[in-house]
Amino acid sequence: MLKRFVNYQKLWACPIVAAASAMIFMSSVGLAKETGKKKEMSPTSLYQAVDVVVGYLAKDFPDISTVTKKLVIVNYNQSAEFPDTLKSYLVKKLEQTAKDNEDTAVRMIQCVECLAIQAEAVGDEIFIKKGVPNKDELKKLLARHEARNYADINVVYAGKQLVLQMSIVDVDGMVQWSEEYRTVLNAYEDSQWLLGAAYQVVSYSGKDMPNPQAGRVYVGQKLYGVGAAGIDVSIYNKTPELVGAKTYSAFFEINHNEFFQAYWNYVELSYMVLLGVTDFNAKQQIAEGVGAKAKLGDYFVFSLSLHANQFMSKPKDDTDINNPKGKPFLKNNDPLPSRVILGIGVEL
Repeated sequence: MLKRFVNYQKLWACPIVAAASAMIFMSSVGLAKETGKKKEMSPTSLYQAVDVVVGYLAKDFPDISTVTKKLVIVNYNQSAEFPDTLKSYLVKKLEQTAKDNEDTAVRMIQCVECLAIQAEAVGDEIFIKKGVPNKDELKKLLARHEARNYADINVVYAGKQLVLQMSIVDVDGMVQWSEEYRTVLNAYEDSQWLLGAAYQVVSYSGKDMPNPQAGRVYVGQKLYGVGAAGIDVSIYNKTPELVGAKTYSAFFEINHNEFFQAYWNYVELSYMVLLGVTDFNAKQQIAEGVGAKAKLGDYFVFSLSLHANQFMSKPKDDTDINNPKGKPFLKNNDPLPSRVILGIGVEL
């Protein structure tokens, strides 16, 4: 029974590969459309984290527009861990985001004199002050900008979490609206280990080639915002025609979702490049491969890849490799033909 299964692999390997291609495409596109939702992005720098929390705030502009149409940024405070160089970027980002949301018509204006630190000399003493000194000055300031409310902004960066808190306050000091937005940074140095194993079906391009099965194990490092990199080992099972083969590769993956900031529920799509060495018939060949990988949920992985081999220097032994019926299908100095590999496995 097993021998018959191996002999007829060639008949069903290609349909399975075709079905897998359709599955990966449908799962990466169709399922994403079906859910209609996006996962929270994983910023890898404070600049990206600022973009994320301001983006969350922008979603609340319709609610803010029911309270006020114009906001003056009067008070701004940040934790010591948040770099001063990012203060200007965050405030400008708020102003520009409000301007770009034309549907809500909410405008945010930075009060430069309010946010600046001022020094005042009184006699022999120097006083440092910041912000609007009193309620009358605040009324004049808002009137000058034709606004009735101002924004009170607090930024906290603690550990790997960035928090943006904004309150809308009227001239009498009453809070009209308040909300908090947060995101967690996944910087490159915080990337996690990658560990996976897969069962593979191999379909060679040669018409007389057998179609062995293989097992693949790999370990690597996740690179947030980019993808992953690591090493793998694939072991091809022995068939009546071929001795077993082993491929040792280094791989690099680009995570479509993190690289393009396009997140879907349940599905992650990655593009793979592999380069290594295949040990076959007591000879070593350069192994190259490209492919795609779809991760469904937290663990299950489907992959589809195209591989090729070549000799750096062609061996002199040109004797034939025969199948069990004595028919030659490969020479000892020929590299393994190109092949399509379908993989099904788990990844942690």
